[in-house]
Amino acid sequence: MKKTKKMVIVASFAATCTLFAGVGFASADETPAPGSAPVVSAQSEFNKTTLQANYNAVLAIANGGTAGAYKQSSWMSMHLDMERAVAMLNDANDGNSHAGGATTQGDVDNLASGLANYPSILQTAVAGEPTGADPLKTKGDLQTFYNKVKDVQSSSYPGNENWLAFNNARTAASYEFEPGHAADSQYGITLAYDNLYHATKDLDSLLLPSSVPSPSPSPAPAPAPVDKKAGLRSAYDKVKDYQQSDFTAASPWAAFATERDTAKAMLDTDNTQAAFDAEATALNTKADALISIAGLKADIAKAATLKPADYTEFTWYLVTLDIPYAQSIVDDANATREDVSTAQSIFDSDLAALKTPIVGQKTGADIPTTTKTKADLTALVAQAESLKQGDYTADSWKVFAEALKDAKEALNPDAQSQMLRDNPVDDFTYNYVELEDAQSALVRDASQQTAGQGGAGAAVVGKSKKSGKNSGLATTGASVSIVAGIMALLAAAGAAIKLVDRKRA
Repeated sequence: MKKTKKMVIVASFAATCTLFAGVGFASADETPAPGSAPVVSAQSEFNKTTLQANYNAVLAIANGGTAGAYKQSSWMSMHLDMERAVAMLNDANDGNSHAGGATTQGDVDNLASGLANYPSILQTAVAGEPTGADPLKTKGDLQTFYNKVKDVQSSSYPGNENWLAFNNARTAASYEFEPGHAADSQYGITLAYDNLYHATKDLDSLLLPSSVPSPSPSPAPAPAPVDKKAGLRSAYDKVKDYQQSDFTAASPWAAFATERDTAKAMLDTDNTQAAFDAEATALNTKADALISIAGLKADIAKAATLKPADYTEFTWYLVTLDIPYAQSIVDDANATREDVSTAQSIFDSDLAALKTPIVGQKTGADIPTTTKTKADLTALVAQAESLKQGDYTADSWKVFAEALKDAKEALNPDAQSQMLRDNPVDDFTYNYVELEDAQSALVRDASQQTAGQGGAGAAVVGKSKKSGKNSGLATTGASVSIVAGIMALLAAAGAAIKLVDRKRA
């Protein structure tokens, strides 16, 4: 027997769920219309006073702005009841069987009782599902959905307990498209759509057409509260362990320490974003004014742990020059940021350039204990000039030849670079050590059968004492020079000389 679509919709009143946007309704003294408060016809045969009172109460709920709090299906059911009430209240043809009319007083009373159950039977919205605040569906939306599922057969889902609910929802939806069927309002269409959607989803979510929007997504998580103190906390954490001894005596430590204490106390209070940011800026400014000598002190400490015999003579000699110079900067209360940066750069570079000697090569333990004179360097150059390039490997001779060139330049003012002419050399120890080290690292060419002259390593085929690597001074010996009389001047001036540049022009 054919059911009317109304039977399916009304039966789902208090059981189905899904919300809709609150649609405003007119008050009781305005022109009656679907969803507005009507005036009871004077010709009515039935007592509709209770129906009208209950309708007005539900009208207040509909216009109360709470649509988003309830499931869409539940909200749609309430609006369908309200539509029926409007039709019944406006109808003067009571006693006749027609759409919207009341056939008996019982019809009126039953609807009045149904309205009295709101809002208690409204179902609370579930996260991720449509609510009464979502847009209404159109007949076109329902038609698209119905066409997708109309030919689904029960044989494809044997024993599936969700089939009956799906089939009932599909049947109810089909009534909207039957010839001669009175068009439902959008409330009824939306409810039919929602019922079909959920029934289909429970049966087989793959049947949902791509054009059918998924239920409203769960609300995005609330953004994490802004940490107003983040900038200040970062600035404080960076400097909280600073020690006064790691900065020059002339650095404004007192001002910094006071600002740091202020920042620490402020982190334990509440304030505006602008206030926290201003304090972070103030702390960073005070910290930037300090001149750190921590890096120099760390280099001095590291050098003290190293053994001179583990490194080549010349590379260790450079470190011995760096130690007193760095200490002079550390002890200088008024050392500038540039002073510290220059000394740090030189020291770091020389520590990184330390080389392991090959067998027979002079080491840091062989550095002369007395200052070398021009006569000493002249004698060493004469000895070096007696050596023959063909007796040694190309790589070792290249380093030796560069050191010899540097030494001869130091002895001949006319051949000196502009830098050396501007800074006359009185202490020849630097060039002496450079040449002596390079000469001791000469490696005899294995193809030569007769021994030639050379340093301690002249007859050795370059094996490193530790790593097996050939010692080469191309990056630290031949290309590096020191400002005039560094050792003598450091001693005489209490190691307070500034090394500007060891590189020869």
